[in-house]
Amino acid sequence: METEKAKHHAKKPAKKDQTKRMVAGVVVLLIVAVLTAIVVHWYHKDHAPKPVSQADIARIDRSIYDWNQHNGSNITELVDDFSALSTDAKGQNVSNVGTDCQHIKSDSETAQSAAPIPDDTVNGPFQAGLKLYVQGSQQCITAVKDLNGNELAQAVTTLNQGNDDFLSATSAVSVAISQVSPAKTGAAK
Repeated sequence: METEKAKHHAKKPAKKDQTKRMVAGVVVLLIVAVLTAIVVHWYHKDHAPKPVSQADIARIDRSIYDWNQHNGSNITELVDDFSALSTDAKGQNVSNVGTDCQHIKSDSETAQSAAPIPDDTVNGPFQAGLKLYVQGSQQCITAVKDLNGNELAQAVTTLNQGNDDFLSATSAVSVAISQVSPAKTGAAK
């Protein structure tokens, strides 16, 4: 009987540790979501950085502007997904975090299958960010399902890496939008 009691008590700390790791993972995921929300807010407000050189300005052309008119909603969907993730992570709603990660995965896959951004220097980081979003969101889904704090920490790392590439690409798209406005192209406002 004492052996069974000892086994029973030995399991409790492990479960407590697992819960602590899961909560810590959700907090780290919240930080990722907040950073992504900042990037998204920046994109939506068209507060793009100024081009660094004339060569950068020359690469910003009508084709990127047109691409955004047809495919920019993919970026908006991901922004909305990360906003929801931020809210749910802040509230430590683990179940909704899993759902949010499913949305990020689905919307990233949709964006991957859309037309590429017509400038390889912009499309490369965009596709790399989307690939990491798919990978990180799958890790998140698995972590939430298994209540695995270590896997959630890995998901956060992967999503952060995706943010770096995504920010680079969406910044360049924002610059193109600001350089090729409807007024400059003769289109009606």
